[in-house]
Amino acid sequence: MQGYQQLRTQRQQQALWRVRSNSETVDPSLNFASNDYLALSRNQAIVSAFQQGLQRWGTGSGGSPLTSGYQGPHEALEAQLCEWLNAEAALLFSSGFAANQSVINLARKQGYQPVLDRLCHASIYAGAGERPLRFRHNDLAHLSQQCAKAEQLNQTAAPLVVTEGVFSMDGDGAPIAEILALLENSNALVFVDDAHGIGCYGEQGCGSVTKEQAASIPVRTITFSKALGLHGAAVVGQKAWIESLVQLAPDYIYSTAMSAAQAFAIQKSVNLVRSESALQTQLQANIASFKQGAAQLKLKIMPSNTAIQPLWVGSNAHAITLSQLLQAQGIFCTAIRPPTVPPNEARLRFTLTNHQRDESYQRLFSSLKNIFDRYPELQEACCGV
Repeated sequence: MQGYQQLRTQRQQQALWRVRSNSETVDPSLNFASNDYLALSRNQAIVSAFQQGLQRWGTGSGGSPLTSGYQGPHEALEAQLCEWLNAEAALLFSSGFAANQSVINLARKQGYQPVLDRLCHASIYAGAGERPLRFRHNDLAHLSQQCAKAEQLNQTAAPLVVTEGVFSMDGDGAPIAEILALLENSNALVFVDDAHGIGCYGEQGCGSVTKEQAASIPVRTITFSKALGLHGAAVVGQKAWIESLVQLAPDYIYSTAMSAAQAFAIQKSVNLVRSESALQTQLQANIASFKQGAAQLKLKIMPSNTAIQPLWVGSNAHAITLSQLLQAQGIFCTAIRPPTVPPNEARLRFTLTNHQRDESYQRLFSSLKNIFDRYPELQEACCGV
């Protein structure tokens, strides 16, 4: 491939060359890179539901949702999501990336002006055009200014304010109630990507958006690939948005649908999340245990009360080295570097799951202490006074 060697050399010099690590042999209790927050990917009731679905409907859907790929379990899952999340309609997608990009592309086609939180996911930016309007992270005053700017740029376009329930790289949440209050008397609409919130938080695991707030949020995305332990995503919200996506979203129209067996298994996962509050209780206990151990080591953990606990490192090279040293001790946690995060903000993104227990954190912090004793430069990068 033309330019490959130059690409490789340049990215290696910047400590940005991406590699894949096979995590199959990693002990789930020591995997700090997984988004399987509630440990449902190995839940036997869900596995059994998937197996039942495979026996009844086979391994694939056979086509796009507009040909032969829309079957009973898909329809039932969409209805279940509407009832759970207080939405008029729901639409299943093969991935969260496709769902987010479809919503943003539709908004632009329909004349809305997206106004994005600076830290929104790449799947949102992918549909937002070359120079989208952005506001400083969770800064309501700047959001108000950018909404006004959007209306000045195009007086016929309503702002579509885009944020996340839980931000994937920082682990903090959006002030959804405050955003809704700020925009209450304006013509701006709100779109929430709740990929990392759904299942983990809220009443019956409904995520970052309460049922009351749902009435004021016309469109949001959720994923099944994180807390729910499976794969795929959905857009939920007002029927007008959902039906417009069916008509105009290429990622929906031209993609093969998820299998009916998977849609059937997702229904089981949703039922477990809604009925088993112990899943969220255990996750909250794990977060508390991790934060306590991190404080004892004086780690530079970024402000977060969620299952995403990023350790600020700064240097790309230091982040890679620390990740590799942990992996050598059987602990899996990948280094996050630009452009996923801003320059000089490399980090280890510890994700906490119900696979882990107190022993997992004892092992992690003991390993970090040993590494810092051997590599003072890493301790200086990762620990405060």
